[in-house]
Amino acid sequence: MNDDTFSTMRELATIIGNGATSHSVGKELTTLGLRTNGKPTSQAHEMGLVKSASTGKGDGSGYFWVWHRERTVRLLRPAGGEGTP
Repeated sequence: MNDDTFSTMRELATIIGNGATSHSVGKELTTLGLRTNGKPTSQAHEMGLVKSASTGKGDGSGYFWVWHRERTVRLLRPAGGEGTP
């Protein structure tokens, strides 16, 4: 993704490190009440943590969710350290 503020769950997992995967990030977001049934919750939207982004196919039909990098990583990491979600 080209946006400097938002990242995919895969990109968030890379930032978090320690073996984190997009699946573990998704599970932790679900545990935090920010994701349900594979989609962001209204709470995640209200907090400004997530937005939709175009797949870039140009037909307007495809999109996916991207997460505010700094805010989301802060929620997923223990205070002051690294850790897997």
